[in-house]
Amino acid sequence: MRVFLCVRHWLCLAVLALVPLALAGCGGGGGKTGIVEGTVTIDGAPANSGEVAFTSGGQTVKGLILSDGSYRATGVPVGKAQVAVLSATKGVGGPAPGTPEIKDMGAKTSNVTNPIPIPAKYATPEGSGLSTTVASGTNKFPIVLTK
Repeated sequence: MRVFLCVRHWLCLAVLALVPLALAGCGGGGGKTGIVEGTVTIDGAPANSGEVAFTSGGQTVKGLILSDGSYRATGVPVGKAQVAVLSATKGVGGPAPGTPEIKDMGAKTSNVTNPIPIPAKYATPEGSGLSTTVASGTNKFPIVLTK
């Protein structure tokens, strides 16, 4: 009987020790994200196609640029993000080189017959010179590009 009580006591202690760890794992897993939206302009005119890519913590999240220049990317990790803007004529449809995980968040398509090319200097997060800090909720980030 004494052995049974001892085992039961240790079992209860083990369960009590594991409950906080189990609760800490709840919450959707993966950290906080935000929404980033805005308008992409090139020399003052709205871009009419392409993608905006936000890279943070080894993850890239993209949003499509619509014909009015607006874009929206959802699920962008909270914190500092490097930004790339990809032309519809190049780079769209596949992951950028060196990006370990891609979440394509473009829900709408932009059917443009004459896409305005995005200057190549903005095609990589490292070379674009663009960055932003993403917070939970909706973030406004207008992107002003020059040729």
